Parts: sequence; C-alpha cells; structure tokens
Amino acid sequence: MNASRLLPDSTRVAAALILVVLAAGCFDSRPRPTPIEPVVIANLSVQVLAPRAGQAVPTGTDVIVRVSGRDLDRTGLLGIGFMARSFLPGRPLVDSVAIRFAARADTIHEFTLRIPTSMASNTQVDVYGLAFGLGTQTAVSSPSYLIAVRCVNGICR
Repeated sequence: MNASRLLPDSTRVAAALILVVLAAGCFDSRPRPTPIEPVVIANLSVQVLAPRAGQAVPTGTDVIVRVSGRDLDRTGLLGIGFMARSFLPGRPLVDSVAIRFAARADTIHEFTLRIPTSMASNTQVDVYGLAFGLGTQTAVSSPSYLIAVRCVNGICR
C-alpha cells in the first residue's frame, strides 16, 4: 500500500511546495523558505546537534548549526538543511538553507547561521533540522533554541 495515499491532498501539496522552495536553496540568489510547522510525513529522522539548547549568542555572530539526518527505510536520504525563526512580529524567518546530494543512509552536515545585528536582545531563535527523502518525503526535527543578546562595548544585555 502506498503511504502517500493515506495523507490528505493538502499535506502532499504542502510538502511538495516545501521541497520546491528548499531545492531552490542550491543557487546563489535563492529565495528563503517561509516558516513551516513541524510535520513528519516520511520515515526519516533528523535532529539539530548544535547549537546547544538555551545557548546565549551575541547578535552579529555566526553560529554553526550541525544537523544529523537518517533514512529509516533505506530508500535514500536525498537532502538536509535547517530553518531558524524567531517570533518577532512581521519578521519570523531568520535564515534557512538546504542542500541536495546523492542518496545515502545518513549524514551530518554543518551550516552557518548569522544572528542579525538588528535582532532585539533576549530574542529566542528556534532552529529546526530538515531532512528530504524520495518524492515529497520530508521530516522536521523538534526545535533547538538559542537566545540572541545585544552587546555594546563588551557589555551584553
């Protein structure tokens, strides 16, 4: 039985749109995906290994985001990425990126996330891992989070 037939059409369409938008991330002038809600529609596993949950990060600095993905059905993991978002009014997406590669069982990849200098101090940024399998198969991890803090003249608040 095809598992995708058990999913509502709207879920399959949403997953396909997410893949198309994130696949565009392979080009230099890529549009950024919009924030999504965690939905698992495949037997893929993904988790954010870094940053550590609750880590305080000064605005304007780079954070290494380490994402681990695994294909649990042995059909092939075809991509991995991350999405970072805050809950600031009108500006929820901080950054996102995805890469595609030849099918493999699992992978760990590091990405760089720059915390914007314009971000308000004590802003929580949620970081989600993304994994892509065959067709519209996707997985979104539970979030890891960090706290952006503004530093002026060496004093962070």
